[in-house]
Amino acid sequence: MTDMNPQPEVLPDLESCPFCGSQRLTVNSALADPFDPEVKPGVGCWWIGCNSCRATGPEKRTERDARALWNQATLQPTKRKAAE
Repeated sequence: MTDMNPQPEVLPDLESCPFCGSQRLTVNSALADPFDPEVKPGVGCWWIGCNSCRATGPEKRTERDARALWNQATLQPTKRKAAE
């Protein structure tokens, strides 16, 4: 007997932006170019974007992979100009 109410996939929470530390993030997706011979029709890509500094993560085939890769990034130190 199959489960008529399957549980939705639990996706990992997103870490703060590795560039500015913001929590204002967006999960984005798009269908791939249907004329690209390297991609199967209907297959898209997913990426994470920061709404504060406009940084974007790499495109991945699944939302889970995009989230995982975003979460692996480390916060980049801010370079500040020394006072003269």
